[in-house]
Amino acid sequence: MPGAILSAHLKSAIRNYAFLFAGCVLFHAVGTLSLPLVDRDEPRFAEASREMIQRGDYIVPYFNDHLRLDKPPLTYWAQAASYRLFGENDFAARFPSAIAAALVALSILAWGTRLGGNNVGWWAAIIFTLSLQTFLHAKAAVADMWLVLFVTLAHWAGYELLRDSLGAQSHVSLVRPAVAPYQYRTLWWWVFYLSLAFGFLAKGPIGWVPLLTILSTKFFLAEPKLSYRFQFPFGSLFMLAILALWGIPAVVRTHGQFFVVGIGRHVVGRSFASMEGHGANSFGMRGGGDHFHHFQFDQNKIAALHVASLSPDCALARAQGDHGRVDAFRKELRVRVGLSLSRHRSCRSPICSTLLSRV
Repeated sequence: MPGAILSAHLKSAIRNYAFLFAGCVLFHAVGTLSLPLVDRDEPRFAEASREMIQRGDYIVPYFNDHLRLDKPPLTYWAQAASYRLFGENDFAARFPSAIAAALVALSILAWGTRLGGNNVGWWAAIIFTLSLQTFLHAKAAVADMWLVLFVTLAHWAGYELLRDSLGAQSHVSLVRPAVAPYQYRTLWWWVFYLSLAFGFLAKGPIGWVPLLTILSTKFFLAEPKLSYRFQFPFGSLFMLAILALWGIPAVVRTHGQFFVVGIGRHVVGRSFASMEGHGANSFGMRGGGDHFHHFQFDQNKIAALHVASLSPDCALARAQGDHGRVDAFRKELRVRVGLSLSRHRSCRSPICSTLLSRV
């Protein structure tokens, strides 16, 4: 009888998880086919992934036949796999982000259920899925959702490894296998360091932030026994061994430039100075924060609004010779763009001013 109850409970949980995953993928994928690639990053990621397939080179990414050393390759790999399934189109470039966001929601549901029961898990997953930042990144052909996924998994694994020292009680047993404590710790140990490795492959050293979280527990846990629980030397070697499978060939083939540019310029450099609209904000300097992602209203978006003046309504008014409607449309657009310029410092450039003068 208990076995039958557990089996029914497990089947119900599987159905719930499948429903959440499918719902999230559908929610994030809707609209991505009709919307062309926008901003600066989406076309770069999408084209680099296409060239990766074209070249048959899955180690060193290229963009317009030039080395693209900005990011590690995980996002390119995911997009290349998506191209194989759906063809080379905008939907295929964005689909991996929808998958990653759905997996994050599943992780939050499982972890939240562990923490506070079924209601907590579901509400946490729903709130995450409906958040504006999730909505934007899950529909974009960029690396962020893969980073979020592996950072979330690493934090969850770290929590499980520290769980007994936190005095927490589990609300369900579905995500905690009926195995010996040593085997249980080993399982989460593997998840922790695999997640750190794939977090790095998604977006570089920012994927190691969970390590700082774990180390900070020394300040508020009486006996965390971090060395015993996490086995940092062995874990670090395991993580670096995974990264070396890609990193060593990439560094050798680019004569060290992948490390110099990818780490030196795009990680260390943008921490102290603005780069392509990103960086420096975390140190109180001017510029946007790449790892905190303020969606700035830059020249590309001003250009998009300028193109909007050629919308069907305005074009029809022009064709009919109704100059009054055309002028009204352009005046309204100019007001909206002007408001945006006044709110976003990144738009105060000659190219933006030129575009605005033409609206």
